[in-house]
Amino acid sequence: MNLEIVPSNLTEANAFVRRHHRHHIPPLSGLFAVAAADTGVVVGVAIVGRPLARMASDGWTAEITRLCTIEGAPMGTASKLYQRSAHIAQLMGYKRVISYK
Repeated sequence: MNLEIVPSNLTEANAFVRRHHRHHIPPLSGLFAVAAADTGVVVGVAIVGRPLARMASDGWTAEITRLCTIEGAPMGTASKLYQRSAHIAQLMGYKRVISYK
């Protein structure tokens, strides 16, 4: 296993979600996306955007709106995507990162 977090854009991440997510469509918008690759093959993506809930939409909160991994992705792929997404959002100035698993 050679799992690494790699850059992605919203178009690529949305296409991955469209192909692999079992019951959700891609979000309508987003701030950024990241991908996880195992020996160069993308095995998961995370899309981060502004919160959908009105009470959480305070300008300081980002929401991981979609996380999708393929069946058979290495153990810990989702955790690494959540961790890196939260870290990037904090570097961008967001004080809080939420997700509804």
